[in-house]
Amino acid sequence: MLVPLIYTGTIMPYELAFHDFRIGEPIANAEFKLFHFAVRVAIDLAFLTDLIVSFFAGFYNLYGEPVVDLRTIRWHYTRTFFFFDLIACIPPEAISMVAESDTEANPERY
Repeated sequence: MLVPLIYTGTIMPYELAFHDFRIGEPIANAEFKLFHFAVRVAIDLAFLTDLIVSFFAGFYNLYGEPVVDLRTIRWHYTRTFFFFDLIACIPPEAISMVAESDTEANPERY
């Protein structure tokens, strides 16, 4: 999970600043766009895999004892990191599509 986090924290903001919100001619390299799309899908799949695996991965309780009961693991995960992992699984494209549809539906608000 280190590589997807590094990508999301470094390369993705760079691309937003210098490629997605670029003023002027857009970059028209089709190979770059295809590679970029493949990387984004791989990152999204990595976060989704982490979300699913975390429902089955044990943890240590406050006394340092390993917890391997699936029901307890699921209960603990949904009350700790599940919400953050769920947000990480949402692709940025989905957020921008929702924002665009909202501005198209209510143009006088903006």
